[in-house]
Amino acid sequence: MSTESVAFQFEQINLLEKHLTEGLSGKEFRLLSENLVGFELNSLANWLRSHRYKASEAITLIHKGEIVCDYAATISLKG
Repeated sequence: MSTESVAFQFEQINLLEKHLTEGLSGKEFRLLSENLVGFELNSLANWLRSHRYKASEAITLIHKGEIVCDYAATISLKG
């Protein structure tokens, strides 16, 4: 994994963690939305809380294609 992609994932983790704990500014919300295409961020945050996933775990699983969101915005874990 390149240094650039590691930095990109680290930024996504930080923004998602902030969204889960304290909320994002409008600019941060847009940035994270643009980077997690296909996921509605509030639904994702609720799903992660209910399944007790940390932001770092979630971003890793999303990038691996193991946490997915379908056309109806249903989030699931592939298994």
